[in-house]
Amino acid sequence: MCVYIIEYVFEKMNLALTADWFVTGIFVFMVIINFGSLYFLYHDIKINVENKLLRSSEQAKQQYYADLELQQTHTRKVLHDYKNVLAALQLSLDKDAPAEATMQTRQVIESAQATLNDIQPNNSALSMITTLPLRSLLYLKWTEASNKGVRLNIQSDGTVTISNNTDLLDVLRVVGILVDNAVEAATGGEEADVLLTQSASELAITVVNTVSANFTLSNLSQSGYTTKGEGHGNGLDNLRNVLRHNAHLKLMRRVTGMKLSITLVVEVA
Repeated sequence: MCVYIIEYVFEKMNLALTADWFVTGIFVFMVIINFGSLYFLYHDIKINVENKLLRSSEQAKQQYYADLELQQTHTRKVLHDYKNVLAALQLSLDKDAPAEATMQTRQVIESAQATLNDIQPNNSALSMITTLPLRSLLYLKWTEASNKGVRLNIQSDGTVTISNNTDLLDVLRVVGILVDNAVEAATGGEEADVLLTQSASELAITVVNTVSANFTLSNLSQSGYTTKGEGHGNGLDNLRNVLRHNAHLKLMRRVTGMKLSITLVVEVA
C-alpha cells in the first residue's frame, strides 16, 4: 500500500521514479511513521502513569479519611465507656460511708466527667458535615486546639455538603488558615468558634475569635500582617491568593466588641 501511495505522489508531481528516489521516499516515510508511533506511545504511557498515580493518591486519601473516622469512632466509644464507669461509681457510693469521704469522691467523679466532656468535639455538629475531608479537617483542628489548651466550639445548623472538588480544596485551605489564626489568637485561654450554615444557594463558614481592643479590620488588608512575630503572616496572603483565583468564594469580616468574625461564603452551583 505504501509503495502505491509513493508511486501515485511521484506521478502527480511529474518526477522520475528512480530507484534512489523510491528508496529515499520509503525511508523518509518509515521514519515519520516510527516517530509518530513513538510519540503516541510515549503520550499513552504518560497518561497511564498519571492515571495510576491519581488512583493511588485517591486511594491513599480515602484510606486516610477512613482511618481518621475509625479513630474518632474508637475515641468516642472509649469516652462513652469511661462515662458509664463514672456514672456507675456515682450510683454505687455507699450511703453509709462518712459524708466527707462521700463528698470528696463525688467531687472527683464530677471533675472527671467534666474533663471527659471537654476532651471531645461536638459530635452532633460534626456528623452533620457529610463532606468527609471538611469534617476530618475540623476534627484535626479541634484536636490541635485542645492540645494548645484552647476550646474550639463547632456548631452546624443543618447538613453541610460541598460537591465541587475544586471549591472543596480551596475551602479546606481557607478554613484551615482561618481556624489556625483563631486558635493562635485564643491561646491566652479564650475560646474560638466555628459555625457552619448552608442554604440552597450558599454555604457560610464563620470563624470567631477574640482580638485586642486596638484591633481594626484594616490590619487584615495589610500584606504580611501578623501578631505572631517575624517569620509569620503568610497565611493571610495565601488566603487572598486563593480568593483571587476562585470566583465561588467570598470573604466577609466584622468586628463586634472584641470579637472578630470572618465568614467564608461558598456559592453552591
